[in-house]
Amino acid sequence: MCLPVQSISLKSMPGVSSSPAKMPSSRSEHLMTISVPTFVEKAEAQIEVTSLNASDIASLKAYDPFMYYSIPAARNAAMKGKEVEPSLFHADAPSSCVSSNTEVRSRKAPKISCQVTRQRRVSTECHPDLLWGDMSRDPDFVEAMSRPSEYDYDFDDYFSSLLAKAVR
Repeated sequence: MCLPVQSISLKSMPGVSSSPAKMPSSRSEHLMTISVPTFVEKAEAQIEVTSLNASDIASLKAYDPFMYYSIPAARNAAMKGKEVEPSLFHADAPSSCVSSNTEVRSRKAPKISCQVTRQRRVSTECHPDLLWGDMSRDPDFVEAMSRPSEYDYDFDDYFSSLLAKAVR
């Protein structure tokens, strides 16, 4: 992974005299480059998901949400508005999980080892102007706006119905 670096280059301006104490006496216009690393590279954190129990899941969600949502079963359950069960980690094992061949030879169920790497994500929100355009074209919203006294200027119910429509 590359480290983003901020570089600053200072150049001399033509026609401006500089004192020898402040400026180097080179003929080059490039005087100085300062590189500032923006973050420190760390080793990728991994977790074995098949051995997690309910208390491990709860503590992971509370203390390391990025690792928690890096687990495919946890991310899928959150997108569907459901709670994660430890049994889902075995059923929703990603293709990166490796089964042990030694267990297959002894006619037992293969043991699945699944390492999940902690992922970094950036969350963004859409600007209200983008939503307002869609809402103003919605006939239900226009009707609700024409009767503000009925809703007492509280559009929470309407916004909830818009979210329900968007999920479908």
